[in-house]
Amino acid sequence: LKKLHKYVGHSQEIHAIAFSPDGERVVSGGRDAKLHVWTVKDGRPLAVFAGFDHVMKACQWSADGSRVLG
Repeated sequence: LKKLHKYVGHSQEIHAIAFSPDGERVVSGGRDAKLHVWTVKDGRPLAVFAGFDHVMKACQWSADGSRVLG
């Protein structure tokens, strides 16, 4: 495996990660109760969803890739 990027964004450990259906984006969820979305190509952050009251132990994309579920 070749490391493409190092994404630094979560303040605590990551518990879940999922690629979008088109393979162009990644979402991750972690102990910091946030979901982070970034690009696979260059590691650029696209969005951070915060304000959850629980650890994000799972995350996924909708079938059409238009929504993130956490």
